Amino acid sequence: MPISDYLRGLRAKVGTDLLLVPAVTMVCRDEDGRVLLARHADNDRWALPGGSIDPDETPADAAVRELWEEAGVRATPERILGVYGGPLFTVTYPNGDQIVSVDTVFACRIDSGTLAADQDEITELRYFRETEAAQLDLPSWVQLVLADVFRHNDATCFQPSTWRPPANGVRKGGISDYVRGLRQKIGTDLLLMPSVGALVYDAEGNVLLQQRSDNSRWSTPVGGMDPGETPADAVVREVWEETGVLVEPVGVLGVYGGPKFRNTHPNGDQTASLFMIFACRVVDDSGLSPDGHESLDVRYFPQAEAMALLSKRWQQRTGMTPVLDHTAAARFDPATWQP
Repeated sequence: MPISDYLRGLRAKVGTDLLLVPAVTMVCRDEDGRVLLARHADNDRWALPGGSIDPDETPADAAVRELWEEAGVRATPERILGVYGGPLFTVTYPNGDQIVSVDTVFACRIDSGTLAADQDEITELRYFRETEAAQLDLPSWVQLVLADVFRHNDATCFQPSTWRPPANGVRKGGISDYVRGLRQKIGTDLLLMPSVGALVYDAEGNVLLQQRSDNSRWSTPVGGMDPGETPADAVVREVWEETGVLVEPVGVLGVYGGPKFRNTHPNGDQTASLFMIFACRVVDDSGLSPDGHESLDVRYFPQAEAMALLSKRWQQRTGMTPVLDHTAAARFDPATWQP
């Protein structure tokens, strides 16, 4: 399926405009440790298998579906290898459509089936060693992901943040220019947005929470990504804009999506979110203060107290426990998709 019904509907209203597209990439290895690559029909280049996420599917379900559609195999996502985005993941297709992918990379185990390219998106499938892959004309984003994959690092990888607060110190909040422009064209139609959230720890292990202006509840800082941002840049920006605290992401706690992340807002706007949750350490909290727009109050709480303040819905979404371990493997909802 080259384009989903969801994206086809968006394109009918926005034309070739740039779209932020949550996506998955799958890393499958054979018994010799070689990595599966796919030759794409549109440009005859090799890349890792992958594709966009539909609004009502979890990232793991998208990975299973994409491998089935492109390669004819059943697979199990075993762990998240990384989250990526930004300029390297920007593509302009031959028809002029522009996208920037926000990518969740899964290590997947092939359980059954025989590899067979679908001959629609993919013309050939083959396993490559690291030295063999280095000889290919791979897209820059594939080179970045493979470099992390071949390091054999157990931690979930992400591009380090380079974002810094603006010189004028102005903390913008609310709807982004990107979303505002889309809403002018699509109205209240469903919009799937890559989003970030942060569990921010101070030196004593206390957790930073914000009291939200829309419902007066305590929450972790969260927000949507902007085009051109990496996930880590987005989380640093969002925390600073909402709380005045500058942070450094130190780990990926989880990636979540699917039906439970759909919302209809008071103005009728329909959204679905793909959430990437980061653990962050405080770099500078001398500016700690609510922004007066999205945050009414910001405060540090001991972990147990923070857990009690967070909504049960938030806890259920992220699978949080009273012990917040940023060194653990990134969590995700197991796949349930069936052909």
